[in-house]
Amino acid sequence: MKELERTQAMLQEDKRELETLQLASQLQRAEIVHQDQLIEKDRQEYNKEFAEAKNQEVTIKTLKQKINDYKQTLGSKAESLALGKEQKLQNDFTEKERKLQETQTFLASKFEEADHKVQALESTQTELCDLKAKYDAESTAKVDEVEVIMTGLERANQRREVVQRETGTLREQLSSANPAAGHPDPERT
Repeated sequence: MKELERTQAMLQEDKRELETLQLASQLQRAEIVHQDQLIEKDRQEYNKEFAEAKNQEVTIKTLKQKINDYKQTLGSKAESLALGKEQKLQNDFTEKERKLQETQTFLASKFEEADHKVQALESTQTELCDLKAKYDAESTAKVDEVEVIMTGLERANQRREVVQRETGTLREQLSSANPAAGHPDPERT
């Protein structure tokens, strides 16, 4: 995302640079127009002088040639400068466009990579949920099994206590019957 913002900022900077160059080009054109006006003014002054000095045709031709030369020089300089600026802007734009394309390609690959990671995490999460469900089922089964064993143990302990009480009662009865009958105590034998 930062790459995209940086690229957009660079494009904004290039846009401002282009506007600056366009303003400079307009200023140069205005300068050319001004120079043309000055030249035109000079030409008019020369024409005025020529009117006054009709017999100096050679001088008139030379001055007219100079005016034409100035116009051609200024025109070719302006055209050359404009073409140079246009070519530079085109090259800069092409470079920025290439960088933007690289950034978009890079971001697309990062997005695809992140998408694969998300899919892998979702798959892992599903596996973990399945394992947890299996663990919970096994734990529940073990808890149920322990409860059954504990219930059985409790019943066995209760039966043991009943049997011990009955055994105690029987021993007492046997003891009380043994001295009267003359039988030896079974615990003593």
